[in-house]
Amino acid sequence: MNTVSRIKRNDTLLMCLERWIPDCGPQLIKNGLNIFNHPKNLTLEQLLLAYKIFTNLPLYEESPFHNQCIQFAARLGEKDTEVSEHQTVTAANDEKDKLLDS
Repeated sequence: MNTVSRIKRNDTLLMCLERWIPDCGPQLIKNGLNIFNHPKNLTLEQLLLAYKIFTNLPLYEESPFHNQCIQFAARLGEKDTEVSEHQTVTAANDEKDKLLDS
């Protein structure tokens, strides 16, 4: 079991999503996904469709999945800021070295 997302290898897509928002299965089934679909067997288009349906559900804003997405984006944003600051400092040091060499 993946302890971060609580997903087992043999879990279907609906089982995984129902852990985050109970009773979201009927909405996904209406849009062409069935209860036997495993995430690893879906095409990118099907996964994107499932994600769009899932994120447009009324209870999505209150779901633990949404909270985890926000936390992940915040951490990713911090890393992007650190990388851009490092690149700025490196570029400034390179300019300084060029000026000193000339």
